[in-house]
Amino acid sequence: MGTAKREHRRRRISRRWASALAVGLTVATLGAVGLQEPADAAPCPTYWVIGVRGSGEGFVGPYGMGNTVGTYAQAAAGNLPGATTQFNSLAYPAAEVGPGYLESVVQGWSILLSNIRSKISQCPSTRIGLIGYSQGAHVVNEALHRLTSRELDYVRAVLQIADPRSDPNTPYHLATTIFGDPPPRPTRGGVMTRQTLPAAVYSRAIDFCFVNDLVCDAPSAGGLAALIEAVTLSFHTGYRTCCNSFNWVSILGSSFATGMKAAWTPPGPPNPPPNPPPNPPPATRYWVDTFANASVYASPTSTTATGTLYAGTNYVYCKVWGREIRDAAGNYNHWWLKTDPDVGPANQYVSAYYLTRWGNDVAKDNNGTVIPNC
Repeated sequence: MGTAKREHRRRRISRRWASALAVGLTVATLGAVGLQEPADAAPCPTYWVIGVRGSGEGFVGPYGMGNTVGTYAQAAAGNLPGATTQFNSLAYPAAEVGPGYLESVVQGWSILLSNIRSKISQCPSTRIGLIGYSQGAHVVNEALHRLTSRELDYVRAVLQIADPRSDPNTPYHLATTIFGDPPPRPTRGGVMTRQTLPAAVYSRAIDFCFVNDLVCDAPSAGGLAALIEAVTLSFHTGYRTCCNSFNWVSILGSSFATGMKAAWTPPGPPNPPPNPPPNPPPATRYWVDTFANASVYASPTSTTATGTLYAGTNYVYCKVWGREIRDAAGNYNHWWLKTDPDVGPANQYVSAYYLTRWGNDVAKDNNGTVIPNC
């Protein structure tokens, strides 16, 4: 292709996606517990970028962030002041996709939350940027949903690469072919069910996905079994060298840095907590986190769904032994939890298989308390 034609094509694509790039990006860095910390790291950098590795990746590549996240962080670094910018890799398991995947994600977002909150407390003027790839993007997605609105204000840029919970129907979603060209069709969403990022970060986030990468462009929410196959495909492993037609690594890295440097006034000190109510009533609800939308049933033995309990933090009342729910990876649970679903009548039963934190045939709340029998 001649030089004139290449330049014309580049300008055409650039105009088409100018609005998608205008949001500007940032790479998040978190310091404190759970980070690969440089020996000469400043306690309070102006810009703090944390990278979250994909499944099975060690502390390799630029900044120990893995080869994919590190490549995009390196592209951002060229547009950030080196003396006042700190890059860290989140020290979490980044387990291979398999039975340990969900526990690895839980550990990841827990460590990430701890580090973000510690940095905000110690360095109230530091700007935070987050970059996650694959499982790392899943970790970032979950962590953002657990930050307060004040804490989210410190997150000045988010770059999600192949998020298993990608939602394509959002203003921050950016899809291309593996060659970097405009997509021939809309992407379909993450294999681990869609989860939109908090609205507060819409204008500061990019959710980057290749068409036909079955991790973020899945025909259906196939869960862990489908994710095991999807992460091995070339469409999922090509982000580091993207792209032949359009250099998205450079573009997204530069946009991320632009977002980090955008005008911002740090929020003021948090409001003091309200006084606790006198004589609170005894707790009758047990709070649990569920990792996916789940069907509910009128009884633990019924096979006719009566509604849906959405993924996230929910309350349950008690547990009953019932029919087994099992996935292709061998995870299972016989306990059923009485709850009030988001869709359908109250006092229905959801399988404890969907609990985020615990293992086979375990039914505990988020504090580790065994949920009582009904």
